[in-house]
Amino acid sequence: QSILLPKGVALAVNFAVPPLLFLQGIYGQFIYPGAILSALWSLSLMAVAMLAYYGLYINMAQSGLSDRVRTTALTISLLLLLASAFLLVNLSTLMQNPERWAAPGRAISGLFVNLGDPQFIPRYLHILLSCLAVGGLCIALPARYRSDRLEPSAPETESQYLHEREAAGLSWFFYATLLQLPVGGWFFHSLPQAQRKLFMGEDPTAAALMFLSLFLAGFALFAARRGRSLVAAVSALLTVCFMAGMRTLLRASLLEEHYQPALRPFEAGPFFLFAASLAASAL
Repeated sequence: QSILLPKGVALAVNFAVPPLLFLQGIYGQFIYPGAILSALWSLSLMAVAMLAYYGLYINMAQSGLSDRVRTTALTISLLLLLASAFLLVNLSTLMQNPERWAAPGRAISGLFVNLGDPQFIPRYLHILLSCLAVGGLCIALPARYRSDRLEPSAPETESQYLHEREAAGLSWFFYATLLQLPVGGWFFHSLPQAQRKLFMGEDPTAAALMFLSLFLAGFALFAARRGRSLVAAVSALLTVCFMAGMRTLLRASLLEEHYQPALRPFEAGPFFLFAASLAASAL
């Protein structure tokens, strides 16, 4: 399974780049000041991810390295990936809180860490638990797929192995998602009162998205306990989609006093440059 780890990280990085580019294009006047305040950490993000990537390749080595070296490389890679998530949360919480940019006595040293933001820790934990939950599904789904396609003459030991693997993946998903309940509650109560009211009924769209997210998360937990990997995965995917909508509304609400997209003129140059680059890379 170590062979899949570098590929998984590479896919994650590539899928993360387009949203980050769009975020920079839409909220550039917020994300760049946050990046300047935490310049050293923001600039080190790519190096941290690359070192973690190399460590996974060392762990993948089949010969010439001892198990101890591979295990050490894997441990360091995991710690670096945790650090990269920490750096991203630092940047994202900075960009949505302009009030913290110009605090009295704030020196622009490029070393600012936004731990004073009450949203920082619960948001970081929320992301880590989400990764564990999705990782569990990534173990359970292939096992279910292979199990459904086993020949009747296949050894019983192989069927048992796949069943145990699916059960282990679903357990990871179930308990990581279950832990999201207190962490999610912590995250919700860390929001300013105006944003909490938004999801408690003041904005019908936000309230509906929150209800659907909670309902589908509960349904995914139920499906996982029943051993229904595909149903749990579909429910989890829909939950992520609805929560992405919640995140968009939350960001817009937090920046409402500072940013109104309707008043911003359309900048054709960057858009067509992005479209041309996308077309060229597709060819």
